[in-house]
Formats: sequence, structure tokens, C-alpha cells
Amino acid sequence: MTSIREDIVFAAINRAYALTDYNIQDTIDKRFEFRQQTILADKSLTKDEKSYAEQKEFVKIVMMNV
Repeated sequence: MTSIREDIVFAAINRAYALTDYNIQDTIDKRFEFRQQTILADKSLTKDEKSYAEQKEFVKIVMMNV
């Protein structure tokens, strides 16, 4: 397993949040899907880092809805 470059992962997550248009992605499901697709399309991340970013994003969504 490769090492996770957390600073780059969190930069990708922040970029996905910054690109979110709340007028278009008007439900939490649409926002989650958009952010997930944005992270998966990021060419600066390895497969392990994309998986790590998805996990962090999912945990954040779950915690917000508790």
C-alpha cells in the first residue's frame, strides 16, 4: 500500500466543496454524488488516495446528518 498524502487529499476534498453549485446540486444526494465524481476525476490522486478521500467525505456526510 502506498502512503497517503493527506495534504493533497484534503486539497482535493476542499476543491470539490468549492466547485459545488448549490443551485444545481440542490439536494444532499446530488452534492455527495458531484463531490464524489469530482474526487474520482482528480488526476493528482492515486487510487488509494481517492478511496481515502471518499471514505473521509462519507464520514463527514454521515456525521452532519446525525
